[in-house]
Amino acid sequence: MERDKIFLKMLLNQQQENAERWKAEIRSKILKLNEQRDSSEIED
Repeated sequence: MERDKIFLKMLLNQQQENAERWKAEIRSKILKLNEQRDSSEIED
């Protein structure tokens, strides 16, 4: 039982780390897209 708790806690931590990584990647992609959009608006 105790081993299951530890295992679940490890899984949860892993999921949270993955979520943080995804959020960071998505945020940087949005920033890049915004920069591209801003620079293309200037060209028009």
